[in-house]
Amino acid sequence: MDTEIDVIIIGGGQCGLSLSYYLQGIGVEHRVLERGQRVAESWHRRWDHMNMITPNWITFSLPGMEDCRDPHGFVTRKDNIRYHEAFVEAHSTPLQLGVTVERVGRRADGRFDVSTDQGHWIARQVVVSAGPFQTANIPHCSTELDAGIHQLSSGQYRNPEQFSAGANILVVGSGNSGVQIADDLAKRHTVTLAKGSNPRLPRRLTGEKFLEIYKNLNGPDVTLSETERHLEADLMWWLKRLGVWDMPVGTPMANKMAAKDGDASCGPPLEEFAAERGFVLAERVSAAEKTAVTLADEKRLSPDIIIWATGWRRDFSWIDVPIFDQRWQPQHIRGVTPIPGLYFLGLRFLHSFSSGIILGAPRDAKYIAGEVAAYQAAS
Repeated sequence: MDTEIDVIIIGGGQCGLSLSYYLQGIGVEHRVLERGQRVAESWHRRWDHMNMITPNWITFSLPGMEDCRDPHGFVTRKDNIRYHEAFVEAHSTPLQLGVTVERVGRRADGRFDVSTDQGHWIARQVVVSAGPFQTANIPHCSTELDAGIHQLSSGQYRNPEQFSAGANILVVGSGNSGVQIADDLAKRHTVTLAKGSNPRLPRRLTGEKFLEIYKNLNGPDVTLSETERHLEADLMWWLKRLGVWDMPVGTPMANKMAAKDGDASCGPPLEEFAAERGFVLAERVSAAEKTAVTLADEKRLSPDIIIWATGWRRDFSWIDVPIFDQRWQPQHIRGVTPIPGLYFLGLRFLHSFSSGIILGAPRDAKYIAGEVAAYQAAS
């Protein structure tokens, strides 16, 4: 039997929960459908010893649950999971877990068919808030390797005890995930980290140093006081201070940042960090065949295990609505698509640099909630 409802939110991560909060506040009937069996499922699936790279003033910024205790500290993924669980309980979020959306299509009457493995819904409006961690983006060259090399993605890694002690492990990708995983493994195994294209930025830096980075990104003119120029603060704080987080799409700075393939990783220089933590730093992987991978400097490595920390890609193949371009990117302006009643949240640079992280979720969700309400009033 079909269930009719005003709004379906697909995805119960930070954006879906934020939107639910605002829709509850304006009395719009809705459900949040989450394919995971647990609240904050994507965080449950990360490795055991993962630490958040965003300071607490960012990590704990869901609407109505802003937690300012130790704002400049850093918590573990488990703390973040508990925070999301507390949010759902505090706000009685209409969240249905373990529901996989298999198809979204548009009906002749303008409403949407939402087919799931738990039944069928008919919704006046649909918000796709599925999150970035859907399909591991593993290079095609991985298929050229023999079955004797154990390969897995960063999403399948759990802890060093997952492998026999002393294993020869290659971690591919030097983003925040790759660096943390190499560090975690080095306590028990022989580890090589193959660099990726991600730039590396210091965790803490002075205002003077941040201005150099800022100007290189085509940021608009700003003035720092002499005190600020010499002030040493967290990178994330400087991004807020100079307005980088909220720089909207279309500005020279946002365009330059959006053109980059991946986000920067944070911390000390990789050479120093690798030497301190006991893993080997290598050039990027350029090819793979049978029992070895070839690096950009022509060196060859034959690891027992390869962990591909090479990012993620979204899979929107289940959305049967003509809304995508040739690269399978949805057409939208700030999450509002040309199809009336269909919206997106959580996309990288949906509105600004912070749209893809928890800091931007409440702002973007509040905007979409206003669009949802306006559509309801007009129809």
